[in-house]
Amino acid sequence: MEIVLDTNFILACVENKADFIQLAGEIVIAREVVDELEEIRESGDLKKRLEAEIALKIIINNKGILQIVDFEDSYVDKGIIEYIKDKKDVAVGTLDKELRKKLKGKVRFVSLVARKKFEIS
Repeated sequence: MEIVLDTNFILACVENKADFIQLAGEIVIAREVVDELEEIRESGDLKKRLEAEIALKIIINNKGILQIVDFEDSYVDKGIIEYIKDKKDVAVGTLDKELRKKLKGKVRFVSLVARKKFEIS
């Protein structure tokens, strides 16, 4: 199963010390998500800058495990929707309510439960 993660999900994992690398499946992160994390690292509040820095280090240190893809759309949500449209076995990790609403019934979702465990539903 491919598991596509967006920026807010990755930051929530870092904030809660949940290791998203341990998700069972092929983890997919868009180049645009990495770009957003780099922007946050440079311009967010101190807490978010530190979380973005940790997330980027995790991604860099696990490049062999992660699949970095280019959505070719600066708007990550549109890129996720386009990326998953022809996929059969895919889950999306996002906290974005609008994106979840658009994808409902098309994919499964990864949720962070009790701040440490992951659930795919």
